[in-house]
Amino acid sequence: MIKRSSLRTLFCGLAVSVLMGGTAMAYGIGYSDYYIKPLNGNSTTNVHDKVTNLKLITNSVTAISSYDRNRPISYVDFWAEDANGNDLSNSYSQNGGNTTNIMFKNGVKKGIGDQVQMTLQNHSMTDIDGRVTGSVNFR
Repeated sequence: MIKRSSLRTLFCGLAVSVLMGGTAMAYGIGYSDYYIKPLNGNSTTNVHDKVTNLKLITNSVTAISSYDRNRPISYVDFWAEDANGNDLSNSYSQNGGNTTNIMFKNGVKKGIGDQVQMTLQNHSMTDIDGRVTGSVNFR
């Protein structure tokens, strides 16, 4: 016979596991110091499997930095692509401290298990390069 305290411990352990899994899914996958290329060159995250049927990914920008301290990068454009580099969404401009749902275009059907990546570029067509840090939830 299982003791009541053992059941309580088991239940608490399961609850913590579920909560931790939900927390990881809510915050997404962090990216650090992704290169912002000059002259609107693109940089792309790794490909990830979607874990829901929602027609979006959520991107949170923590910080944007420029290699030229006298010319900051204020905004970076982000959009969703499939594993072959085909656009799934329009471009969304974000600055540091911003969280945005990147909505898929009408007619795009991506769901659980489909591979998606996020691409970024400097919002301004300049010779400035830099770095961006944040997290993206490929839900």
